[in-house]
Amino acid sequence: MAAYVVALRSLLVLLRCHGLHVNPSKVSIGSSSVEFLGHMVSSGTLVPVQKKMDKILQLSVPVKKKEVRSLFGLVNYYRHFIANFASIAAPLSDLLRKGTPEKVQWTPRCDQSLPILIIPDMQETFIVRSDASDFGIGAILLQDREGS
Repeated sequence: MAAYVVALRSLLVLLRCHGLHVNPSKVSIGSSSVEFLGHMVSSGTLVPVQKKMDKILQLSVPVKKKEVRSLFGLVNYYRHFIANFASIAAPLSDLLRKGTPEKVQWTPRCDQSLPILIIPDMQETFIVRSDASDFGIGAILLQDREGS
């Protein structure tokens, strides 16, 4: 804890030296986690905020293009948590194409895409898939849902 206090003091002094000020109401000192831009940041982890996920899960089936756009925007914000997002969300993006009617035709394909676009269950096992080459590295974190 002493090292934390020293580092915090150094940071605040450095900010002051450069004419920067910290708004006390926006500072969380000594917290093990913090909510930031719709994500919970904690000990090197980043997960979507549960209340945002609940909002997505509680939405009713969209009837109008505007409602699909809203749903798509919500799930798109968390696309980096969803492997093959573009393929999975294709039925939703198809409803938003230019020239499609304002009243949408919700299809079984749309229904099938939504269960995949959900928050990970932190109580279940995760699977890491990685790929690397001489030029880069990538990884995704997955969960097996009902053998899928």
